[in-house]
Amino acid sequence: MTQYRSFFNTDPPEIVRIWRKQTDRVRIADSFSHVLFENMVLSKPYFDPAGFIVAMSGEKMLGFCHAGFAPTDDWTDLDFSQGVISLLMLDGDEPPEQRAEVGVELIRRAEAYLVEKGSRQIHVGSRFPDGPFYLGLFGGSRLPGVLPERQPEFLDLLNRMGYEQTARIRILHLRLQNFQAVVDRQQSLIRRNYQVEAVMGPETSTWWESCVLGETDRIEFVISARKLANPVGRVTYWDIQPLSRDWGVRTMGLFALRIEQDSRKSGLATFLVGESLRQLKDLGVNLVEAQVIDSNAAAQRLFDKFGFQEVDYAQSMSKKILNA
Repeated sequence: MTQYRSFFNTDPPEIVRIWRKQTDRVRIADSFSHVLFENMVLSKPYFDPAGFIVAMSGEKMLGFCHAGFAPTDDWTDLDFSQGVISLLMLDGDEPPEQRAEVGVELIRRAEAYLVEKGSRQIHVGSRFPDGPFYLGLFGGSRLPGVLPERQPEFLDLLNRMGYEQTARIRILHLRLQNFQAVVDRQQSLIRRNYQVEAVMGPETSTWWESCVLGETDRIEFVISARKLANPVGRVTYWDIQPLSRDWGVRTMGLFALRIEQDSRKSGLATFLVGESLRQLKDLGVNLVEAQVIDSNAAAQRLFDKFGFQEVDYAQSMSKKILNA
């Protein structure tokens, strides 16, 4: 008989066993271990054992589902009205019918936990920025959502339980040996008047960034007018570890890109990203990953200019809680 309960401190060995049984290893860290789980998940200040639901058959774990919460709009606290189911993993050795039964019950119990805490909407798969856990262990440069081609079982369960797609996220790669800067009259004028400087290990600007990015190695590139030196934009990259170590390629992930409102649509984003890619190449970075929502046409045009190619995609899934 299957029993369901919250996380125990003795669970990590079984969690690691199930993690390593996942068949698609491309976007799941193959080097996942008890130590990484401790350092990158359990250490989060908002980790709640009650939100980590496990299914047990005797001493054997059949699967787990981890739920948490999105940040507030200013990224200074948790927004309990916006629940997040970060991850569902099931033991691949069990029959499909049993996995489906266990998966549905795990999701149902995760939902109950979130609703009890005040959630009125539940997002699944940790879409940006609502990804409280697993950055670096799953997904890539960001936590993109549900990966249909890599998590078909999870997606099927969500569809059965009333979740709907709210966005499609493109996962893009650029090999820097093929990088070429955009050269035109506008970019030449910008180069004369603006400069881009690299800041190694920048401080995080919000509580949420500190929690999510933690001790990751980061580089921030800041663009400013040469005469004024007032920043008008910045782009942040981070070393996708340990996931990229398993890929065998030195990879940086584009985490955030911001241009001040009154400086947009002037070519500055193109110049900033181009200069940052050039400098990353000089630092020995081989691959850059970015993620962009399909509806963000401006961001898609920007990445297309530099030759980013789609290598995978994800779906953002959510469900509103009636009568909550």
